[in-house]
Amino acid sequence: MKDIRIRAVSGSVWVAVSRSASLAIKFFGGILIARMIAPQHFGQIGFACSIFALVFALSSWGNVTAILRHNVNIEKYIGTLLTIRIVMVLFLSLITAILAYPIYLKYGAITAIILLAITLSYIPSYIADIHRASIEKELLFNRVAFIEFAVALCSTAVGCILALRGYKTLALLAMLVLANVLTGLFSFMLAPKQIKPCFDKESAVDFFHYGKHCLLQQNLNTVYDNAGGFCIGAFIGNLTLGLYQRAYMFSYLFTRIVWGGPQIVMGSVFGRLRDDKRRLGLSYEILNSFVFRISLLFCLWLGITIPDFIYIVYGKEWLPAALLFRLFIPFALISGVREINFSLQLTAGHSSTVTKAQYFETGSFLVLLIPMFILLKEKGAIIAIDFGAIVGILLLLRYSSKLVDLRLKKVFLTPMLYSAATLIVAIVSFRMLRINNILIRFVFQSVYIISVYFIMMFVFERSYVKSILHSIFWRNKR
Repeated sequence: MKDIRIRAVSGSVWVAVSRSASLAIKFFGGILIARMIAPQHFGQIGFACSIFALVFALSSWGNVTAILRHNVNIEKYIGTLLTIRIVMVLFLSLITAILAYPIYLKYGAITAIILLAITLSYIPSYIADIHRASIEKELLFNRVAFIEFAVALCSTAVGCILALRGYKTLALLAMLVLANVLTGLFSFMLAPKQIKPCFDKESAVDFFHYGKHCLLQQNLNTVYDNAGGFCIGAFIGNLTLGLYQRAYMFSYLFTRIVWGGPQIVMGSVFGRLRDDKRRLGLSYEILNSFVFRISLLFCLWLGITIPDFIYIVYGKEWLPAALLFRLFIPFALISGVREINFSLQLTAGHSSTVTKAQYFETGSFLVLLIPMFILLKEKGAIIAIDFGAIVGILLLLRYSSKLVDLRLKKVFLTPMLYSAATLIVAIVSFRMLRINNILIRFVFQSVYIISVYFIMMFVFERSYVKSILHSIFWRNKR
């Protein structure tokens, strides 16, 4: 058990550093590209990606989470999953090729070509997900870290070079295609064992019963993530879709940096600790507490400073995305905690509960989407996404409370109280002190918000912070 904890902590560090570096590369590369490429080009790529995601929703039947929870006859099991994924991706690629012609007639040749290019590049990446899962199962997180960093560096560099040479849509497409191809190549090369396709009936039946819930959950999630963007691209235009997707990206940005390490590690750790309720509960609580508190800080900071941030980084043509991001804040706050609870349920073998939560999340989103989109356009789509996220996380927390001891007040309520206090103090202070220079105002407000937040955290839950630090450091020593 001690070895698992040590390797988990080491893996978290490896992946957190790699993911932070990767996101930094993508972020600053994205700034350079966004200053040279107009929002409508981002929208054009985003629209094709939405179509691709909806077509490939069936591919989630090959969910590799099954590998992390399976420990018997693992070679036959992984080989069977590899066979299933090869058949699945070839079948879906054929469907996409057939759909390319009507898409060409409706939306033009460029959209059809983008869709086909993304599909072809996704084939090696999708198949090699099996190899990547085998790397994670062996807790070889330094290899996972290398794959993420190398892919981000190479794909972003190519995109920036093409953008500097005057290419627009091609630069964005090249980034996506190269990222898919390199992910597949590196995952295949760095797998601890080369996996051969095979077929075992018992493994296929077990995977079928586990995978059917993952399939439904992932399909519903695909609809939840892409239906809003598809409506905007189809009925409003690529310019608005580009702004919408930039705001959507902000909602994930800091959360991905913070919990990049825990996200990769937690599936393997939850799988190994699922029979030890006390240790599992401790790991779950630490992850939830950390992610939720940092997500609150991110939402406070960027929610207040987002107009200045966008103006400084991307330019004034991207300023309409500021309001859209502020509407995404509930979704941004929930996203990290949502993924932790998904992982807990899946590694415990309760894929049906994840499906139920996703069903209510997507269902409540779709109920609101059409009327809200008609009334408020892209703003209405975001409100529907927020509402679905709230419904989904409430159900997931209810299901998670049956697996671990869940202390809602300590994990969620207390930080929400001192975050509200931080927001009130910041708004009052900034109204009293007006700064005209945009850069100086952004820096001052950022430092002020972060400082007040940590002061409030120390005042409201000093004993809790000490107990978490004690659990992390002293129990590891013992």
